[in-house]
Amino acid sequence: MARDEIPKLPPGVTVIYAHPVDDGEELRGYDHPHIAPLRASDAACLCNADIAALLDQHDVRRIGFRELRDLQRAGG
Repeated sequence: MARDEIPKLPPGVTVIYAHPVDDGEELRGYDHPHIAPLRASDAACLCNADIAALLDQHDVRRIGFRELRDLQRAGG
């Protein structure tokens, strides 16, 4: 997700789909040469303090699917 898209997120649930993995020989050995850098970039982005601050600035709350499931079951 591009940084400029975060302020445009609508209220409600947005799923950000990622395949984070540390870059290295193992990743390069099993993944497609064009996809491996994207997976490494996902990991770097998800661990980036600036991205976390931007999400906080726009009141984006990060939850996992377990919490989402529990909210759905509770009717919330």
